[in-house]
Amino acid sequence: MRYDVIIDRSLGKAVPADGVRTAPVHYTDDIPVTVKQIRDAVKAAERGLLVFVSAEREKPALACLKRLSPSRILSRVIVVAVDRDGRGGRKGKRVRVSNPPESKLVSGFRTSPLSEREVAFIVGDSLAFFRSSFRRLRRERKLALVFKDTDRDQEDLIKIGRALSTEKNIDALFRMILARAMNITGADAGTIYIIEKKKSGEKRIRVKYSHTSSRTIDFEESILPYSRETIAGYVAITGKVLNIPDVARLGAGSPVTYNPRYDREHHYRTKSMLVVPMRNHADEIIGVIQLINSKENQTAAARARREPGDIVLAADSDYDRFVAPFARRYDRLLEAVAGQAAIAIENARMIRRIESQFDEFVKASVSAIESRDEATRGHSERVARLCARMAEAIDRRTTGPFKDVSFPAQRRRELDYAALLHDFGKVYLDARIFLKAKKLYPEDLDALMRKIDIAFRQAEIAILSREVELLSGGAASPERLAAARELAGKREENRRTLAAARERIRALNEPTVARDDPRTVVDEVAAVLASFACPDFDGRPLDLFDERERDALLIPRGSLTPGEKREIESHVEHTYNFVSKIPWPGEWERIPEIARDHHEFLDGSGYPRRLTGRDSIPLEARMMCIADIFDALTASDRPYKKAVPLERALHILKEEMRAGKLDPDLLALFEEERIWEEDTSPPKK
Repeated sequence: MRYDVIIDRSLGKAVPADGVRTAPVHYTDDIPVTVKQIRDAVKAAERGLLVFVSAEREKPALACLKRLSPSRILSRVIVVAVDRDGRGGRKGKRVRVSNPPESKLVSGFRTSPLSEREVAFIVGDSLAFFRSSFRRLRRERKLALVFKDTDRDQEDLIKIGRALSTEKNIDALFRMILARAMNITGADAGTIYIIEKKKSGEKRIRVKYSHTSSRTIDFEESILPYSRETIAGYVAITGKVLNIPDVARLGAGSPVTYNPRYDREHHYRTKSMLVVPMRNHADEIIGVIQLINSKENQTAAARARREPGDIVLAADSDYDRFVAPFARRYDRLLEAVAGQAAIAIENARMIRRIESQFDEFVKASVSAIESRDEATRGHSERVARLCARMAEAIDRRTTGPFKDVSFPAQRRRELDYAALLHDFGKVYLDARIFLKAKKLYPEDLDALMRKIDIAFRQAEIAILSREVELLSGGAASPERLAAARELAGKREENRRTLAAARERIRALNEPTVARDDPRTVVDEVAAVLASFACPDFDGRPLDLFDERERDALLIPRGSLTPGEKREIESHVEHTYNFVSKIPWPGEWERIPEIARDHHEFLDGSGYPRRLTGRDSIPLEARMMCIADIFDALTASDRPYKKAVPLERALHILKEEMRAGKLDPDLLALFEEERIWEEDTSPPKK
């Protein structure tokens, strides 16, 4: 601190200051000019001004002193109301000061000359006043900085809590935790260590994330032993906070030692260090936050007029100049941050485990679906891939009907799960339906053919019995031989008739569209079979052609009866009933609805709810509808049909669109983006 005495020259001998040795004395005819000269020379230093001014020049002097910064320059004013010869002025009355703020600067008023002893006393008293005042101001400034820093730290702590509670990506969490911790403490570098446990139960420490502000250092994960040999290991095992002012001064009695190998490799210098354990809600240590080189040397930073975050430690002298020990208040504060971080990491891990469990569950569900329907193995995955590519294509659109539609990661995962599970309800259905390649099940066709065989054999036995009767009992007459030949002809006619009926049944059993009316053919075959009387074991007439067989062969197209179609269609309701019982997270709560509605058509002809219009059918369900139909048409593993060529499949989809069933915008995107092909181009928005 500097101290100056300014004396109004007009006071003459009224203020004798020849004996003042503790401060420079300035005699002046213009106090404001002298004050300005001193102020300009002060810059960042502290200065005390003791001013003796005449009553006549009091106001301009007080006005200029009032404008001085109280944090840099303090002043005391002694008003002396005497003339140059030392006589009292204004009849001994004190000069009145009308401005209250200015009056605070006046610490004394004299109407008579001062002696050298009085001047010396006033100078000494003012010096003590200035020193104590500046000490108080420094304390107040320091406390203000601490309060400001603490208030900022509390705000950061609240922000950290909010941010950590919403961030689910564990890698982003590591970056956020370290960035916030470094920002709070003014650290130049930091590292996050995570404790891992191997299947054998052995623990190890993984360097999960590291960052240095003053250096560009490529980070790679590495493994450290779970031991007290390293500082991070010591904190991980003991759970103690280490606040090391200078690692170079760790004494022999210190429980830890510092290995400077990392510093040498990266041309860095570690000085101060703060290392805190991360404890989860069960008070288990799951990791360590290590901060290096606090740049909160307030004096050096203030002189450089830079915030800690803007300081780069480049030269070796920068470490001595800017690096300070971590403030002790950061021990508890960083423990709170580490606690929040540990809970956030555990939550993120739990979410990842849940997502992994959902993944495994969905995979198992798809496996269950395919085990029931071997013919459509891979269908669910192919539909999911087609839907994913459509979502990517929609994300790339910046114009058109999908310019305002986006598929962030959670929505894509929701679509993926819904697509993989869309046929899960098939596990509740008769597995034979999925393998039904023809109108009759193979066993039913075999049973029908056996009944025809039995009818033929019964008729043949009856004819042969009559032949035996005719030809037995002596020489055969011409009449008997003629009758026997007629019976043999009848036998051959029966064979041809039933063989023709069998062939017509086999032809009618094919799922293709028949040239002739199926009902006419069925009636003709039924009439033929009805002409053959065939009793069962109990002697009752055997029904060679029952109603179930007739209904199956009457199918005009495909291989499923109306009842079987209704059963197939019911799989979406079974899917919904099952999938809706799963406690999906909020961001995936529409999975049951999307999976259920993937067979809905815009014209209301779909199932199960006969929805109409785009607004009533989720976008994801409309996407899945197109993907499902396309894969069903082009799949080469269906037992009841051959794969449809690509151009034919697209033509069928367009026909369905023109009929008002499929979303025209989605189908246009499907064709323009060639969704059936692999697309690796990055999203544009």
